[in-house]
Amino acid sequence: MANTTITDLPNATTPLGPEYIVLDQGGETKRLQLSDLFLNSGSETITSLTQNGNVLSYTNEAGVVNTIDTETVTSLSLSNGVLSYTDEANAVTTLNVIQDETVTSLSSLNGVLTYTDEAGADTVLNIIGDNTVTASKLTLSAPPTDGDFLIYDAATDGFQVTASTAQAHDLFSANHTDVASNVTPSYGDSMYYNGTEWTTGNFGNYGADMEYVNLTAGTLALYISGDETTTTSTRTTGTSYILDTSADFVYNVADFVGDGLQNSNIRGIYLELYTVSFDGGSSRFSGTFPDGSQKNLSSFFPLSAHSYSSNEQVFIPINEGQESFTLKHEHQCFDGSPKFEWSWRILGAECTRRVALSPEVDVIHIVGSQDSAQVDQGYVDVDTNSFNTDTSVWSSENPTSLPAADWSGVFPITIPDNVSKTVIRLVNNWNYFVQNNSSEEVDNITITVDWNAGTINGIYTWNAEWQSTGFLYASDLVGEKQFTTKEPVLNSTPSIIKFQIIGRDIVKLPCPNHGGIYFNTGQTYTIENYKTTAANIIDDIANDSSTSSIATSESIKAYVDASAQTFTPSTYAGGESVTLPNGLIMKFGSITSGIPTYGIQGSITFASAFPTDCLYANIITDRYGNASYENNTIEGVSTTNVLYKHGMALQPNVIYWQAIGY
Repeated sequence: MANTTITDLPNATTPLGPEYIVLDQGGETKRLQLSDLFLNSGSETITSLTQNGNVLSYTNEAGVVNTIDTETVTSLSLSNGVLSYTDEANAVTTLNVIQDETVTSLSSLNGVLTYTDEAGADTVLNIIGDNTVTASKLTLSAPPTDGDFLIYDAATDGFQVTASTAQAHDLFSANHTDVASNVTPSYGDSMYYNGTEWTTGNFGNYGADMEYVNLTAGTLALYISGDETTTTSTRTTGTSYILDTSADFVYNVADFVGDGLQNSNIRGIYLELYTVSFDGGSSRFSGTFPDGSQKNLSSFFPLSAHSYSSNEQVFIPINEGQESFTLKHEHQCFDGSPKFEWSWRILGAECTRRVALSPEVDVIHIVGSQDSAQVDQGYVDVDTNSFNTDTSVWSSENPTSLPAADWSGVFPITIPDNVSKTVIRLVNNWNYFVQNNSSEEVDNITITVDWNAGTINGIYTWNAEWQSTGFLYASDLVGEKQFTTKEPVLNSTPSIIKFQIIGRDIVKLPCPNHGGIYFNTGQTYTIENYKTTAANIIDDIANDSSTSSIATSESIKAYVDASAQTFTPSTYAGGESVTLPNGLIMKFGSITSGIPTYGIQGSITFASAFPTDCLYANIITDRYGNASYENNTIEGVSTTNVLYKHGMALQPNVIYWQAIGY
């Protein structure tokens, strides 16, 4: 049909619509129906077609009418739904007979677009694409478990689950630039930022508290004052006011002095502010806050036609690492000449302090000896044998009934992660031989390992017939450590004493090398591990039998009050009888009359009888006789009385008695 020339357009009608005779450029005559031109070319948008003379008119489903004057058409072509015709003036006109008018309805729901064409067919488009997670997108190879993560798998174009652990997570990986490469959290550790990176630390058995410390000196005087004549102020005169501004007074945090003050612990400063105005003006004080801004410490005091004064206490916060803060005063006067006074006094500092908690202590006991061929080591370790291969090595960590002949079952001694301090105490008994004479000696050593601070310190004393001393300090926990010892009286060779830990393992315990001929025949070690344990805080003792719970003071008092048993009477006001909380009754008293003579039986009758039985009775007299006397005796007891004889040849004036029953 391209470049077909229309030579005749007869007005004929067929069952398929209007028909025309077309002569192409080859001279061949063809019949052309408009249904071929529109309907079969995808132009289903035409809903009506009419002819009026040489004018063709068609209407699309949108109701828009388009016309073609067939008298002017010299050529006609159709390509991809675009109709082109050329009139006699050789002008080309194109019509997109398809366009978008096929959409007759349009709706959108949750990212899904649905449109209906004129044929009534629905088409659905997911305008979000495949980013929507649906059940069909889950390509799980295994059911998810608690703690799993959902990840997108590009290879399967679906979502998969993966497990994760703290060590595998980026937060604890060396690939994470903000996290220390050696972070491996241990029991009781806390995660914190040290100013450069995130890391972990065990803060041990300490808590935090705040305390007030009185300050006695600083960079400048703690008391500063001024008035309208102060030369350090700057005076600004406006159209209706006069403003006096004092100089900036800068205080360095590190320069403050106070009893027991640690300047790095200062977290705030207390000040007392004072101002008085005689000119009806107003005053204010300002100071530097941790963010560097200058903020008001007191508002402008209200303007007044009369003089006024004001006094108040304020607080300036100080952050850790903050080096200084600035104070200043301003006074504003609207009438006449300024006349005022002002002052501040720095009172003290609010400081943090570390509070030691009450830790739990685990104790390890070790006993052993050292082979005489190994005495020059200065320590015992996993390769050390006992003295003369005796079975003398024993540890409470492996409390068997039979000791061992070497130290292999003792080392390494692993210290738990939640231990903040370890204290090691050694007593070493040894024998020294000099010129066929023996000397029995004793070493005492104490070592403290501070796991949080990363330090080791210790003391040593050797004292018996000879003596020496020594000490140990190390600012790290790495490598073998050796005591510094004083030259002993016994010989000119200082004792060699060594200790070593690797990680959290003790691998060498001290056992002094004294030089010469001697034997370390026996050592005892006591290792104390101080740790902080988590406990359940309860407020009901009566209903809690846990061995790991800690009761509050309130609950203890309530329990004691509820279970307390009292004496009867609760307050003694005379009488011979008191009933104890367990039901036991105690009677007591004295008699001054009716006392029989020596060897004659007497009787003491109770004011009230014991309900059940009398279990015990005793008497004592107020005087002794001469050389002739016998013991006092109890002849019998009952619920109502006590029978007795006194042994005094000299007649007593008073007999004191006591009886217990129930």
